[in-house]
Amino acid sequence: MNVCSFDNGSLDLPALLQDPDQVNNYFLSVFNKTNNCVHKTKFYRGNKHNPDLLFQFSMVSPESIYEHVYSIRSNVAGDDNITLYMLKLSLPVTLYHLTHIINFCLEVGCFPSQWKHFITCAVPKVKNPSEIKDLRPISLLSVVSKVLERVVHSQMCNFLNAHGLFPMHQSGFREGHSTSTALLNLTDNIIRAIDKNIGVISVSLEYTNALEVLDHDFQFVKRQNIGD
Repeated sequence: MNVCSFDNGSLDLPALLQDPDQVNNYFLSVFNKTNNCVHKTKFYRGNKHNPDLLFQFSMVSPESIYEHVYSIRSNVAGDDNITLYMLKLSLPVTLYHLTHIINFCLEVGCFPSQWKHFITCAVPKVKNPSEIKDLRPISLLSVVSKVLERVVHSQMCNFLNAHGLFPMHQSGFREGHSTSTALLNLTDNIIRAIDKNIGVISVSLEYTNALEVLDHDFQFVKRQNIGD
């Protein structure tokens, strides 16, 4: 994993935060350092949500790949130095080849190793970072890998929506939902409680490094639980 420098603007960064090796070592030390989901993993492995549900990827057409390419917004190049602009320019020649590669990945269940290479940029999480923990890693992935990710995301979300597998009030990573809908739901609940003379208590959780310590085995088993 590489660490690229970030534009610190007017920030007066300590020398520690300008050393890519130390920043990189910190990021590597955080990822999956503990497994706190063993009991949950066993539960989901032994309790099928719906044994009749079976999720399978379907093959995609060149037209679908074309739409997914044009739905990508970031033009930042990954480890292969291919930008979105370059990919769009090449589509008249590469579209059918790209479609074949992505369909092959879906059919055999593989993700090309070259597409797993990325550049990691450390960017500040706070206005005046003073420690490495004040930084967060941003991975710059291959733009071609993002096309496959969008195909997978689209098919999995369609499956989850079709079978009502999303939690009713989940707002993250759902079309038509956002932090605004989550706040509206929270506000509505509070107002309803006040109208009924019910006391209201709000408990907020701080998810520092939540993605960095995400248990991959648990996430895989949970996905199997709902449609495999």
